[in-house]
Amino acid sequence: MKHTQGKWEYRIDKSGCPYVASNKKEMIADVNMAFVSAQEAIANAHLIAAAPEMYAALKEVEVLLKTQTGGCCLVSVLDAIKKAEGKE
Repeated sequence: MKHTQGKWEYRIDKSGCPYVASNKKEMIADVNMAFVSAQEAIANAHLIAAAPEMYAALKEVEVLLKTQTGGCCLVSVLDAIKKAEGKE
């Protein structure tokens, strides 16, 4: 899958707007607050920032479901959900 590699991070710019950047400081997403509340925009930014980890966790679940060998991926799934909810 082609996407910006590395950890994606939730950030707030100087004007108070949320955005998502890579760990290399590359802009991933600028979260628009024109049509949603600040709280919803921040939640959206957290969800976007969690996308690579959520994808990786789901890939682990895919392997688990295909092999039926155990629950080694639960920690990754729970960590991704925490990040998406802004509880990291």
